[in-house]
Amino acid sequence: MIQFDVKVRGLKSARALFDGMAKQLPYATSVALNATAFDVRAEEKNEITRAFDNPVAFVRNSPRVEKSTKRALSAAVYIDERIQQALVHQVEGGPRLPRDVARKLRSMGILRGNEYTTYNPEFTNSRGNLTLARWRKILAEVNQPGGKFFVDPKRKSIWIKRGRGGRQARPIVFITARRPTYRQRFDFYGTAQRTVSRVFDANFDRAMARAVRTAR
Repeated sequence: MIQFDVKVRGLKSARALFDGMAKQLPYATSVALNATAFDVRAEEKNEITRAFDNPVAFVRNSPRVEKSTKRALSAAVYIDERIQQALVHQVEGGPRLPRDVARKLRSMGILRGNEYTTYNPEFTNSRGNLTLARWRKILAEVNQPGGKFFVDPKRKSIWIKRGRGGRQARPIVFITARRPTYRQRFDFYGTAQRTVSRVFDANFDRAMARAVRTAR
């Protein structure tokens, strides 16, 4: 058996450093999470500008941050509740008929529970949808005397009257039993994931270094 001693210098200092780091870990983590969340919010704003044609300030500034604390180490980025419903199909795809419009169409007997709507591109906006103002006009005038809109039950569609006596009428809404799908425009989740992967480590290193440097 060979016996030998090893002398380690600075052990007390190293232990004190690691103890200090452990005490500062929750604070540094919280700071890093919040910095990352605000980085994600900035990138989501950029993504909204890229995805939509000249979005208004309210839409552009709709990403919000729920901040972390030392006791609750979780930060979140979300879309303002007032506009979530309007953007959900831009994020996830799927049918984009407003709920109140669908409810009204079903109460009028125009749309059944297993039916959906698609639109004539001639009348859609840059997002491939009918505006809410257009829908309100349709609902107010469809099949009404003097109204511009009428239902053709045989061709499963809503038409808009054009020309003298409505002779140049055009279909504006098509009713189908096939659930339509729409492409995703706003890459909310992908933008967040890429940003977190890119910035979190650096945010944490800065937060931890500052926490240890300023620890009492």
